[in-house]
Formats: sequence, C-alpha cells, structure tokens
Amino acid sequence: MSHDHTSDFLLNVNDEGVRNSGDVEVEMDNLGEGSQAVPISGGRTLGEFFKEINSIQEMIRTIKENMAAIEDLHKRTLVTVTEDESSRISRQLNLLISETSRVGGQINQRLTVIKQNNRSSTYATLAKFFMDTMTDYRNMQIENEKRYKDRIIGQYRTVKADAPQEEIDNLLDNNVGQAFTSQLLLETSDEQTRMILTEIKDRQHDVFLIENSIAELDTMLDEVQALVIAQDVVQPIEIIQSADQPTMQDATSLRSMSLIGIFKEKKLLWISLVLFGITTLTVFLVVFLVKGDS
Repeated sequence: MSHDHTSDFLLNVNDEGVRNSGDVEVEMDNLGEGSQAVPISGGRTLGEFFKEINSIQEMIRTIKENMAAIEDLHKRTLVTVTEDESSRISRQLNLLISETSRVGGQINQRLTVIKQNNRSSTYATLAKFFMDTMTDYRNMQIENEKRYKDRIIGQYRTVKADAPQEEIDNLLDNNVGQAFTSQLLLETSDEQTRMILTEIKDRQHDVFLIENSIAELDTMLDEVQALVIAQDVVQPIEIIQSADQPTMQDATSLRSMSLIGIFKEKKLLWISLVLFGITTLTVFLVVFLVKGDS
C-alpha cells in the first residue's frame, strides 16, 4: 500500500465501515416476511434490527481494513531511513490502532445489546465473526511486537556491540525503556548514533502502543467469550425445560390417541352386544324347535 493510499484511508475511516471486504451470513432467527414494522425485543422493528446487523458487519469490515493498513505501516516502519518518516509513520500507527480499538469496543457493546435482547442465533454468528477477526488482529500485533523488539536489539548492537543483557532488558522494558534511551541521547554527540537511538526510541513507543492494544484485545475477547459461554449454558437448559413440558404437537397426539382408544372401546362394545344378541337368538330358536318336536 502506497503512502498516498494509506493517508487517504486514514482520512476516510468512519464509525460504520468504508469498504466491502467480505460478508458473514447471519441467520435472522427464522423471522417471517412482512414483519418489517413489527416491534421485536428491545423495542426495535425488524427493519431496524436488520440495519443494526448490517452496521455491525460494516464495522467489522472496517477493522479488517484497518488491519491491512496497520500491517503495511508496520512493514514500512522497519525499513524507514529518515527520522521524519519514522515519526510520521508512528503517528499514523497510533491513529489507526486507537481507531481500531474504539471501533472494536463499539462492536462489543452493540453485540452485548443484541445478546440481552435474546437474539441468540444472530448473536452467536456475529460474535464468532467478530472474535475471529479480533483474534487475527491480536496475532498480527503479537508478531509485529516481536519484530519491533528484534529491530530495537539489532539497532542497539550496531551502536554498542558488546551491550550486556541488562541494557537490552532495559531497552525492552516499557516502564524504563524510553527513559533509558533518552538518557543515552543526552550523553551522545555522534550524529549517526543519535539517529539510531532516536529510531530505537520511536520503536519503543510503537511497542508500548502494540502491547496496550494486545491487552485491550485480550479483555475484549474475554468479555465476548464469556457471553458466548453463558449462551451455550443457557440454551441447553432451555432445551431440557422444553422437553419436560408437553408441546402443542404432543397435546394433539395425546388427544388423537385418546379418541382412538375411545373409538376402539365403543367398537368392542358393539361387537360384544351383537355376539350376545346372536347367542340369545340361537338359544331361543333351539328351545323353540325342541318344544315343537314335543
């Protein structure tokens, strides 16, 4: 991605997505047609619910677009040669990472509302799409954090080849790393060394941003996962409860079975009466014939 393309992208990022980069099929809980104006859970009409689902999908696509731009900036960061360009890319990264975290937080909140409104199957599908996207983002950030730290170590060893492990650890420590590098800059007059140390300081700042974004992603994924687990627990309970209660179909079946039983009982009664009548008539005829012969 060229510099102009990335800059244009940064200027056009919005709350609900800017490009189509793939959809996820969302099952709308088997809702029927002609219900666009019928209120559903949460007081929204079906049309408003569809609009909310589409909006969330667009926001997830925005995150995917941001991920591509962030990855491009990460790659460019590791090959930049000028201090101005390095600082500019760091600012762009900061903007995109912050924007992605903000959009992710909004999606999490809106998914929670859908879950609270009992749109179970819709929530499960969207939550999986969201979790898969954010997991990919987290893995990407972890990989880039490792690359940045390798870059910091490599650059520092060009300045001080025999640097002890303690100094390397200080460089990579978010609490003291930038202060350590700033102190080295104050003590250094060589222009080439200062340029390398300045780049190291920029990368330390980038690592700090990346680690913060990873921590936010961990929290966000834990929250979504907790809701998904809660739903998986609730749904089997609902199924068990439903199994314990007779359904309309069960009641109809029971009623049909009862009617069949009554019909069979009546049929047996009529057969018994007919047989009794035939037997009685036979006995009467036999007695009559015997008396006639006498």
